[in-house]
Amino acid sequence: MRRRPTAMNARADWDTRFAAWSAPPAQTEQAKCENAVRAVKAAIDASGALTARNVDVFPQGSYYNRTNVRAESDVDICVRCRDPFFFEVPSGTTLSNFGYGLVPENSFDLYRAQVGTALRARFGLAAVRTGTKAFEIHENTYRIAADVVAVLEYRSFRVGAPPVLGAAFKCQGQTIVNYPEQHYANGIAKNDATGRRFKGVARILKRMRYEMMNARVASAEAAASFAIESMVWNVPDPNFGGVAIRDDVSAAIRHLYHAMENDQSASTLREINGIKPLFGAGQPWTREQLRAFLYDAWNFAGFSHD
Repeated sequence: MRRRPTAMNARADWDTRFAAWSAPPAQTEQAKCENAVRAVKAAIDASGALTARNVDVFPQGSYYNRTNVRAESDVDICVRCRDPFFFEVPSGTTLSNFGYGLVPENSFDLYRAQVGTALRARFGLAAVRTGTKAFEIHENTYRIAADVVAVLEYRSFRVGAPPVLGAAFKCQGQTIVNYPEQHYANGIAKNDATGRRFKGVARILKRMRYEMMNARVASAEAAASFAIESMVWNVPDPNFGGVAIRDDVSAAIRHLYHAMENDQSASTLREINGIKPLFGAGQPWTREQLRAFLYDAWNFAGFSHD
């Protein structure tokens, strides 16, 4: 007859899991990611229509920021055109106040179609699926699967200061704005400031989410990968650096759970880019949903309620 695990054995088991889950992606995974980026760049470089534009290709998301876990099997790749561009200006101003005589023609739909044509020419019709947000490129033995998003540069103009730059695209009637460079820079800075613990804790909570989904814990569905990474980025640096990584995970969950107690306390939380609020209009998750995930994650990992 098997003995039930003691509390100490259960803790040791979770410590072992957390140590494994906190590790960065293996070199082979990273190489396949880089191969996918190179293949997409080659497709864009071979397009006459796109070489006539000011276009750059770069990875973003979990793989690029090295916070991915094995259940995340594709890499996000941006194909960004810098002209034309999406923009916003302060109230009471127009684009002419910032040195532009005419509003640039926004031909996003044409540009996205050109990106799709370039990808199909490179990878073949069967290997490219056109989604509402991204072009999905099938994996092979050389590269991982890729979600390729066609975006225009986004410029948020400010009086007396350079514009804040991002990337934007249209999806089902909405303009969605992201800040990939700020995301990357802030993740690096946070990881350095926390002795490399920030990304480890983010990976652990992402992996735990998939374990919870497998166990049919409903709250895990709403806790998207980007939301988890952004939540952990908001945890103050002194909460990292415990004796074991488990201590950091519990400290992060505890801090965030209390920080999301009401709308006012949660209003200070930002996406990892440091620009967009974590909650509010346009976000696919709510404060209540992410707080429920944190509560269930605490119980799932067997943390004490004392």
